[in-house]
Amino acid sequence: MKTPIIPLLLGSAYLTKGVLSTNESTLNTNLLNQADNPSSANKNLPPFVPRNEFASFMRKNGFSPRQEVKATGNDVHYNPDVPGQNNKQPAGTAARLFQSTWEESVLANPGSIHLTREQLGFKENQIAMVDVGGEGEKTENQFKSGNANAINLNAECKISPGNFALQFETGGEPPVSITKGFIPNLIRPGRAWPDGKSSIDFYPFSDGFANITLMEGAPLFDNNVKEIARTTNKQGWIFLNIDDAFSDAVEKLAKEHNGGTTWAMGNGGVFSLRVIPPKSFENRDDIKSKFDYASSHQLYDIVEHINHEEQAQSGAPQGTGHTEL
Repeated sequence: MKTPIIPLLLGSAYLTKGVLSTNESTLNTNLLNQADNPSSANKNLPPFVPRNEFASFMRKNGFSPRQEVKATGNDVHYNPDVPGQNNKQPAGTAARLFQSTWEESVLANPGSIHLTREQLGFKENQIAMVDVGGEGEKTENQFKSGNANAINLNAECKISPGNFALQFETGGEPPVSITKGFIPNLIRPGRAWPDGKSSIDFYPFSDGFANITLMEGAPLFDNNVKEIARTTNKQGWIFLNIDDAFSDAVEKLAKEHNGGTTWAMGNGGVFSLRVIPPKSFENRDDIKSKFDYASSHQLYDIVEHINHEEQAQSGAPQGTGHTEL
């Protein structure tokens, strides 16, 4: 006899321990309706659990905070083969702090909170990288996307399905081969992306928060131009691996960031990598050449190396503040 799987609900979350297959159980439609519409809850269904009790249950049963997404149909999105969802890098710390302290408020009222580097745990000398629409450092059919050092700013919880390797930790740990799972280092700006013309400051970061902003395969709508310009430090870097249809938006973003300089780089990918450098580097061909044929997996390390080189040449102590990049 199989051990029954007991569901636990919190708002729009549905959780089971292990993987539930169609043959093992059929999800109760009313149960999912309760998750989506608490006012229609059936008194015979399991009760909702306060957030603090839910978090305690998660820890005791080996779940990470991001393993509280809703199931649809017979597809339960917990996969025990996927590693924990926030890595040991500063981006993972930032995601943990956001998820435990501010996520609920941000999801309830997108654009209402703009967090500083300090609030999300970044030290003065640490590089903050934000991947807009990111899903983690993935390799799929030799195509590389994302970066394990990045905060993944995404309204979705799940990685787009496919056959890929996810590099969860940095420092030489092997990637994990998966077909689906949770987005690591996830900060959600809302339950859905806003309209492309939205005027609200949607990204939950303060002005000048990021040293590196990355966008790949996502639409560079007007609101993203505004928000990337607002949240990227003027001495920071912007990397775009997007469709040529957004060339005008790229030009607009470059004007906002550094006056108009964009480097078009070869990278062997689906799209050409465009680099919008800090104004102080706009005429530095020696710096530009470092990004030729670079994948997104390498961008953090390249910027970190440039930072160290420039500090050494200027005589500044290693680890100078983040505005010095």
